[in-house]
Amino acid sequence: MHSRRNFIRTALGLSTMTATAGLSRLSLLNAMTQPTGPYRALVCIFLYGGNDSNNLVIPIDTAGYNNYKQVRAGLALDASTLIPFDGNGQFGLHPRFVDLQPIMGEVALVANVGTLVQPTQRAAYLANTAALPNNLFSHADQQNQMQASVPSGLATTGWAGRLADQMASSNTGSYPLLVSMAGNALFGVGETTHPGAVTPGVTPGLRGFGADNASAARMTALQSLVGQDSVATDSGAILLK
Repeated sequence: MHSRRNFIRTALGLSTMTATAGLSRLSLLNAMTQPTGPYRALVCIFLYGGNDSNNLVIPIDTAGYNNYKQVRAGLALDASTLIPFDGNGQFGLHPRFVDLQPIMGEVALVANVGTLVQPTQRAAYLANTAALPNNLFSHADQQNQMQASVPSGLATTGWAGRLADQMASSNTGSYPLLVSMAGNALFGVGETTHPGAVTPGVTPGLRGFGADNASAARMTALQSLVGQDSVATDSGAILLK
């Protein structure tokens, strides 16, 4: 496990720098990696694959489980494999979610989450009288709508990005409020703010240097500069300590 200081210094700072284009942001590395007190973050994990939610949260009381087993038939999980979760003996989790059991009470499962245009009843849906999101049963469209919270039309920003727009004035530093571990995903794009992005599978570090001695020396020198503590002056210049 890396500390937040090391993570930002290596994964974020270096991965966004290419040659001298990143030198103007040296001061941000130092500012953001200094301890400033308790740190709290909202972590959002978006699973692009489909989720069989009926086999994720399962009733384990006798009546509820029997009804579940009747409806799910051959897809039903054996009751003995379920992970008790809610503390009241009513619901269990899929057996592969055993790591959540120790933190029961610290996490919550929110059901029936989606991007409806308005509260919708089954009868109105069947009668085709309810306002519904575009392409309701399109997996790709629903993925975008969940990130954007825009149920109709083309979205160019995500709800986390718009939240970052609103919180921008409270950010006393210059580093993005939001960091994406999945590249430049729609979820984190705002009107006026943009997330820091780390691309999965790409090793953080400086790039664009050859294998010859002169290139290696230039990369070593730039890495040394990146590692220096720095101070931004009123004129915009950067003083390295």
